[in-house]
Amino acid sequence: MWERAKAPTTSWGTCAHCERLFDQRAHRGRARRYCSDGCREAAYRARRAAERPTFGSCEVETCETPRRSRNARWCEMHYMRWYRNNPVEDGRLRGGTCHHCGKPTDSRRRYYCSTLCRTRTRIDAPYEPHRECVVCGISIEFDERYNRTGCCSTQCSDTARLMASYGMTADQYRSMHQAQGGACALCHRRTKKLNIDHHHGGGLVRGLLCNQCNLGLGLFQDDSAVLRRAAEYLDRRPG
Repeated sequence: MWERAKAPTTSWGTCAHCERLFDQRAHRGRARRYCSDGCREAAYRARRAAERPTFGSCEVETCETPRRSRNARWCEMHYMRWYRNNPVEDGRLRGGTCHHCGKPTDSRRRYYCSTLCRTRTRIDAPYEPHRECVVCGISIEFDERYNRTGCCSTQCSDTARLMASYGMTADQYRSMHQAQGGACALCHRRTKKLNIDHHHGGGLVRGLLCNQCNLGLGLFQDDSAVLRRAAEYLDRRPG
């Protein structure tokens, strides 16, 4: 007759790291020394730290952490504070100061607050806190957005792209914008964004239109005869 297998007996032991009682039955043919994976990892880190050579204490008086290398002056924490251009002994500052513009940096940055400042330092360019928008001419802060587009807003960025497509300069666009009074050439309404209307046959710029008027001319296929008949149709009284 078949006999029921006996349940394995519990073998209690002490964890080699936290000294807590646990069931140390053999796992995969080997006896367990730690109660969990966390204790095994912690014991491994402790052994590595004990085997690591020490190079003396940090030069900061209140710090007893070993130096980061043989020829270093500080530990890893105080070295990173110096690297981020912070006072070494001041533990309240997490970021640093940008070496180009002087603005505070966050903990993820080191020497510079942005890619723009790092690039301008490499090309030895002077610090310029403000620039003018290439489209509307207003003063804007010289930051990473200006480095990408040279514009103050998304509308000006779209207009600059159209200016480059039609070969217009910033002075030509501004003079046309002032001549129209900042309004659409057809409906005379003031909008935040005016589209550059051009002749589809020759590509010459005709004026600045709002979105509705520009779309309407496109739907009529720029045919003046159709537009005249449409005007007569609207002026005709029903009945």
